[in-house]
Amino acid sequence: MVNKLEASIFRLPNEVLSETLGLVIDLERSSYDPYPRFRVRGREWPVASLDSAHHFIEWLSCTTELNISGHAMVNYGVQQPSLSIFISRTLNCLTRLTILRFYGDLISLPSVLEGLADLGNSRPNLPALEIYNIMGSRSDSHWQTLRDCKGTAPIKSLKLDYYGQTPQALEALIRWPKKLQKLWFRPFCAWSTGQSGLFSRWSFAVMQPILETQMANLRELSIPDLDIGGIEDLDFSNFMKLEILKLPSTVTRYRAGDVPRLVAPNLRVFEWRVINGNNECEEEVDDFGQEQEDWVRAFVRRAVDCKTKLETFYIEFSPIMGRVYRNVVYPWDRMDSVARQSEPHGIKIRYSPPTFSKEDLAYWMI
Repeated sequence: MVNKLEASIFRLPNEVLSETLGLVIDLERSSYDPYPRFRVRGREWPVASLDSAHHFIEWLSCTTELNISGHAMVNYGVQQPSLSIFISRTLNCLTRLTILRFYGDLISLPSVLEGLADLGNSRPNLPALEIYNIMGSRSDSHWQTLRDCKGTAPIKSLKLDYYGQTPQALEALIRWPKKLQKLWFRPFCAWSTGQSGLFSRWSFAVMQPILETQMANLRELSIPDLDIGGIEDLDFSNFMKLEILKLPSTVTRYRAGDVPRLVAPNLRVFEWRVINGNNECEEEVDDFGQEQEDWVRAFVRRAVDCKTKLETFYIEFSPIMGRVYRNVVYPWDRMDSVARQSEPHGIKIRYSPPTFSKEDLAYWMI
């Protein structure tokens, strides 16, 4: 298998070997195809093991993005010790790597972290680490090594999507980078996904002390979903470097009294996704009504009063069309009204393109 793999590498075009490129390692295996596979620009190569895969990596040293994916469709799990060794060796080879991604429940997060354990000493820079839907472990021993390495990783951007671990594990992950500037975090939430991870009470009361561990460094924060929200426990007033904040309406709610704690001193961009709180329903016309309009106005007013650097308030709202009552106001007229109020202060109100016209709305009114 190794000889066949090496022969295939020698037939690769020179530009594939020399140009900046993305590399995908697919660990998904079945009874029909029991080997991991490499994918580069639409071409695939099977490899006998992750050990032999290292021969492939050595020929692709210009790789800037590495994706390692896998889903346990059948019981052909990757030997986890081999995975951690492979990750460690790969990082030493791919000196130009800027983004490292892991996808899928076949991959053990402890094995990933074991492979990255020496990251602070082995390389000066790995700008972005992204981990999607990684199966977890209930053993706290897996996290102690990471806690001992706090403040050592050269990671500036961390994305954790469908995170199924505990708050203690999350704190260890967020403390690990020297200066974490960008964080994107979404746990498994039963209300929106139908399943939970090892912890099922994610709220801002849980998140606030964890976020404060990187308070001096965070420039961008995105939290698309939480189990509970609890906006009264969130306070960004001391996050002096926070410039971009992205939150959904399901966690901010609509109380104007909560707005001051969201407007960080140097906030430039706020993105607000307006969501129907019922996960079985899509957004409808009246999901952006007077209450939502007033909340946006309160946010803009707070930014103006505090002389912050707010430049853009972006509203993500894409409702479906259905029967509505005659007193419903066209949602984008509401947004334009706020935009006219905020524009003299240098704040632009942006929003998703309308999904229907005023004429459509009039047609469906009861």
